[in-house]
Amino acid sequence: MQEVNRKQFHAAIIHDSLEELLPLIAPLLASEIEQGKRCIYLREDTLFKEIARSLKGRGIDVTSEQDPKVLSLISLSSVFQGLTPHRENLWDFVRSRGEKAISGASSGLTVVIDTGMLLGLLSNPEELLECEALFATRPSGLRISVVCHYDRRKIPGHAMRFSLLSHERIGWKRRIYDNPYSIEPAHLLSPQKEEKELEHLLDNMERQRAVVHNLEETVEKMQAFLNSSPKPMVLVEEDSTVLLANKVLAKGFGLTVESIKGRSFYDLLPEEVRHSRKAHQDRVFRTGEVAHFEDSRSGRYYESFVYPIFDKSGRVKWAAIYGSDITESKKMREALEFERRQLLSIFDSIDELIDVADPQSNEVLFANRFLKELLGKDPVGGLCYKVFQGLDHPCEFCTNSIILDRKGEPYRWEYRNPILNRDYYVVDRIIRWPDGRDVRFELAIDVTEQRRLERALRESEKRYRELFDEAPVGYHEIDG
Repeated sequence: MQEVNRKQFHAAIIHDSLEELLPLIAPLLASEIEQGKRCIYLREDTLFKEIARSLKGRGIDVTSEQDPKVLSLISLSSVFQGLTPHRENLWDFVRSRGEKAISGASSGLTVVIDTGMLLGLLSNPEELLECEALFATRPSGLRISVVCHYDRRKIPGHAMRFSLLSHERIGWKRRIYDNPYSIEPAHLLSPQKEEKELEHLLDNMERQRAVVHNLEETVEKMQAFLNSSPKPMVLVEEDSTVLLANKVLAKGFGLTVESIKGRSFYDLLPEEVRHSRKAHQDRVFRTGEVAHFEDSRSGRYYESFVYPIFDKSGRVKWAAIYGSDITESKKMREALEFERRQLLSIFDSIDELIDVADPQSNEVLFANRFLKELLGKDPVGGLCYKVFQGLDHPCEFCTNSIILDRKGEPYRWEYRNPILNRDYYVVDRIIRWPDGRDVRFELAIDVTEQRRLERALRESEKRYRELFDEAPVGYHEIDG
């Protein structure tokens, strides 16, 4: 049900049975209580158990029929106890309760009245309209809202007509609407009521004309917006009836835009994709979440989005469907993926350390087989400075800024890895990853043995020179 969210309002609920009434009354009371208002329900019998159950489902626990903090269910006859059933006496009761609600720090008072039972206590139907006139002219300072519900089986036709004219809001079929035909109840009681009704009718006709004009302009703008898209677009109702479609979509079916409107969208689709796409749309209406999917037909690939469009009450009322032929881009992606797999396969065949990392997040995106075996684990997904260097922070010697500035040119350097305890000749450079990111590619060649031999040679030369420098006899070199 659309909730009433006004500080003060005057509404009528029209119903044919209690089964129709309860889905409107209970959520309305829950909404008012949630806004900090006191509520009173005036009727002879009660629907307290059903109302309390509905309120409890909204997190509002009503434990007593006379709970002064939440909701009071009061007999209409007790309101007039010792008094003549008259509009002024009813208004005095409502006004006093409104004053108590305000003084008790409530945000206002909402009164629900069973007008069928009230009519049975009043002297004539005209007095019911006079009651409505009093409720409609309530002082704003009291913050009193009045909801009268009318059982069409019990209220005379002319009284029903007055109810439709005298309320600013009307509840009907599980929804509450603004009433564009409302007239001040006092006008309906005046000697010139026919003139007032005619004047009001003419005003409404002009308002309706303006509404229709604005609606036509809105539809025209929406159609122009849809036609501006180079991709097929369509707006459908829950039963798949087409409300709007653009020229690209219509052309794809060999039809005109006007001939598509009003038809079931999925009847236009081939059998091989009709049911699966309809299932995606049904889920959007059920969950309110966007659907994104790909499918194929006749050797072509398609990408589709189904977007929910909500009404004021938050219910999904329409779905906007956008689709495109992605055959060429899919083939390109598949070709790039094939190239990527080939490249990574080559990397895996090299018995040197190769890794790829994101220079912004430091996340490891790839490590070849040789590196994984050397580490004894798969570092992909970890942070490079942690899994490769054993640090809790980015390396002080990180080369990311250098290779980012070089824009693809390699940077060569040497480093001894503390985890592997090996010396490496490192080549870093920026490459483009398949998802479009600029990433760091690193090739590290193990030069540990080479550096060990170089150190041994230098040490041997040093000892050789020291030996001859300390010899007790002279020596000289003889050139062959």
